[in-house]
Amino acid sequence: MRIAIDLYACQTGSHLRGIGRYVKDWSLAMAGTTPADDQAFYLANGTLDQDFERVRRFLTPHVSPGQLKPYFHPAHLGQFQSGTRYREASALITQAYSLLDPDWLVVPSWMEGFGHPGLVPDLDNLPNSTRKAAILYDLIPLIFEAQYLPKHLQSFRDFYLKRLESLRELDLYLALSEATKRDAVTYLGLDPARIHVIYAGVSNQFQPRFYSEPEALRMGQHLGISKPFIFYVGNVDYRKNMHGAIQAFAKLPSPLRRSHQLVLNAVAEPHTFIRQLEQLGLNRDQVVLTGHISDTELVFLYNRCSVFFLP
Repeated sequence: MRIAIDLYACQTGSHLRGIGRYVKDWSLAMAGTTPADDQAFYLANGTLDQDFERVRRFLTPHVSPGQLKPYFHPAHLGQFQSGTRYREASALITQAYSLLDPDWLVVPSWMEGFGHPGLVPDLDNLPNSTRKAAILYDLIPLIFEAQYLPKHLQSFRDFYLKRLESLRELDLYLALSEATKRDAVTYLGLDPARIHVIYAGVSNQFQPRFYSEPEALRMGQHLGISKPFIFYVGNVDYRKNMHGAIQAFAKLPSPLRRSHQLVLNAVAEPHTFIRQLEQLGLNRDQVVLTGHISDTELVFLYNRCSVFFLP
């Protein structure tokens, strides 16, 4: 069996977030477990040369020469995934897929491309002999339509709904949870027999680890942490409920608030929550916003927190 996997999700802004991390680790797991009788090929957008190089660096130690294939298309596609350039690019990428003659094409993130100089192509011209699959993470923008698809974001709304329509045409769906599978059946009308729940793996770097007190003090001070802390991972995105995390911390008994900090691993500007802190009687010393952090720092935070929570 020949499998082609498009790693474009590792080239967009997603590469800094959960989907990009998942696609990267999933592709490396595939590279390490593909049976000898099968062939796996990995594709990425060669037009985005710096982003392609990042994919090449993490993947090539784990695959044979020739397994990573670039594809190319006209640059400057525009934000809205439409028009002549978009159709040309879509056809060129689909042609790159077809040249590999895969039995299966897997697109690990179907919704990529809005506001980014690349795209996930329409697959109308893919040979019938190639079956198509995608990983399903969630349908949150559709379920919480008022928050994510309001009328004043019409261009993104059109993009998202168009991608959902094309998603329905695939042969197989790999869902990260039973909840996602149920939502796909309920909201998209997909056949449950075509949806397989594969769950989300955990990178082996996330393990219990001992830190000496000097090491823990140094890393904590670097992040602005000076006390035992409660840890939250998320963002200002509505579904991540960062504001709920702050409200929950504010409701703790005052001795606990004085002895602990709330550490928010959120990539956001401070002004997005400073007013809320003031309204709740909290100060900046009590709440730490880390911004983007390294994996080493993330492992440290998981290991050293008094409690981790996801409201």
